[in-house]
Amino acid sequence: MLGTDERDKLLTAVVWGVTVGAFGWSAFGIFGFTTAMGVPAQMGWVAPFVIDLSVFGATRGLVLTAPLAARMKAGIAPNQRASAQVAAAAQPSPAQVARPKPSPAPVATPADLPAPEPPRVPVIASETRELAEQIVAAGAVRKPIETVAAILATAAGESRKAAIAEAAGVHHSVVTKTLEAAESHRRHQLAAVG
Repeated sequence: MLGTDERDKLLTAVVWGVTVGAFGWSAFGIFGFTTAMGVPAQMGWVAPFVIDLSVFGATRGLVLTAPLAARMKAGIAPNQRASAQVAAAAQPSPAQVARPKPSPAPVATPADLPAPEPPRVPVIASETRELAEQIVAAGAVRKPIETVAAILATAAGESRKAAIAEAAGVHHSVVTKTLEAAESHRRHQLAAVG
């Protein structure tokens, strides 16, 4: 597709053979399904004809445009026929010619770009850190205490687990296990007090 406009005759014959066989088999199957659904056999041929014709048209269009797209992606000049098609498509319409063209936007340099925001680290209360230590000590979560504390602190102001996971830099399953362990620990404390 990229280096030459010649065709391999054997490959072309094989591809067309497979195509005809596949469409024939497809038409047979669609016709059988259509008649099995109660459509009279006199009208059953319409379904495979329409479906296979539309698939053939889409496939043919893809095959015709694939070499042009591959050449453009690789930076190789398209062949003459494709060049003419591209040139015709590039001709502006009268409505486009009449409109003034906008000036190009200035290109941003690294100095013009804003500095990236540092990640938001939640303020971790001593109670939250103690709870994180107890969760890790109990073996409910196999993450560092700082990570568990960050999850708990973030969860105090954020209910979405995906956002908590992103802020803490962990998988959402770790957030789920941590929050379940924290809830279980709180229930045990309430039961012990009550």
